[in-house]
Amino acid sequence: MRLRYLLALALAILASPFILFWAWSSVESSRLDRAFDALEARHEPLDVAAFDPKPVSAEERQASHYYKQATNLIADLRPRWLTETSKLIEDFCTTSDPATRQARETSLKSLEDHYTRAFDVLDRATALQANGWDPADAPPRNSLDEYLPTELAQINLVRVARLACSGEGEAAGYALVGTLRLRRVFYRWTGVNFGVPTRHSLQLVLTAGAPPTLLDKLQQEYQQIAGEPGFDAGLQLMRARYLDLAQPGVFSDPRPGLAARRMTPFEAIGLRLMRPARDHMTISELREFGEVIDAARQPWPRKLDEAARLDRTYPRASSRGNAMANLVNPFGRHYANNMLQFWMPRVAEAVARTNASIGAIGVARWRADHHGAMPASLQDLVPRYLQSALIDPYSGGELKYVASADGFKVYSVGVNRRDDGGTWEQRSDLMLARRGDPLDVGIAVQRLPKLPELPESP
Repeated sequence: MRLRYLLALALAILASPFILFWAWSSVESSRLDRAFDALEARHEPLDVAAFDPKPVSAEERQASHYYKQATNLIADLRPRWLTETSKLIEDFCTTSDPATRQARETSLKSLEDHYTRAFDVLDRATALQANGWDPADAPPRNSLDEYLPTELAQINLVRVARLACSGEGEAAGYALVGTLRLRRVFYRWTGVNFGVPTRHSLQLVLTAGAPPTLLDKLQQEYQQIAGEPGFDAGLQLMRARYLDLAQPGVFSDPRPGLAARRMTPFEAIGLRLMRPARDHMTISELREFGEVIDAARQPWPRKLDEAARLDRTYPRASSRGNAMANLVNPFGRHYANNMLQFWMPRVAEAVARTNASIGAIGVARWRADHHGAMPASLQDLVPRYLQSALIDPYSGGELKYVASADGFKVYSVGVNRRDDGGTWEQRSDLMLARRGDPLDVGIAVQRLPKLPELPESP
């Protein structure tokens, strides 16, 4: 009798880890299901594909075909040209020496000539309504081809700068519309489309001069960028991508090659044993994503204050590199807050740039209608030239505006939240790297200069 009790006790002891594992797994699985149910009840998209706009009309599908053709035309012509070309643009647009200007223009034109066919197709696409990739044109997910629209937008800015600094403001403005459309059509979910800066290009167009109809078109393009689904939608996309990797096949279609990947027996056992811990971590990340998305929905500059608070709450320490930790969470701890802290300064600066660009175009439209006179303040532009007052994301107040005999500036106080008089580094939009943060963020437009005549090409 005693032996049976001992055997029963031994079996209970041996079975207890399996029972505890089953109970833990059931609890975490139920908690994760409830977390998913709560998200779905709020109708928040969890499928990566839900964030991809799709053409719905024949015109939008034709635009997609044109964009695909244009990006194919640059795919084999991508040189390492950003730094060198930025210097050419700077020299061409600032020097008054005719020989230097001629040499720089020849170099820029030679670069453009490589992309003439792509520009022709891009111009045809720009003239059409567009709404993302048609499925037949879409590049593979997570491939380098997804960045081709960005590269086309950058290459097009070379054309914008050359035309503007040659005094062809109207042609440069219409070319700039092409880059703005590319940003809006293919990068609407990145907060506020900050992937391809256009501030310097717009500055050159406004300095060169553009007709009122074109100024109106440019302002509409910038307003559409500012009015696209905002930062919170971009973070929802980050959450969907997290779930796509953490819970493959639950909400999004499995990534290509995932089903064909063969695990070793040890990997399969490890993943199964760590499943409750992974579910627990996913629940924690979803809760953190909820806080992060709520912070992104706050008005400016409360967004910045909430981001700072969350960074203190969820320190950005990664657990990557440890094999056990990678089985539980291959992205490191506090992935949601890491995304918020990465995007927040970029989004804030992009909002400041976009609002300053809208304001600068409004001033240029006023100037065109008032024989070169300047408005006394940005408030004078509302509601005819601006829909409403332009908010500085760093201060929550209006953007700064300064006019002088040389031109005008519209700017934000920048990351230090202090007015430094419109101080920042003037740089080409092709220069994507910089040292430190600018004191202020804005756009400076000069009075129309008298450029020296260039000799006609033979």
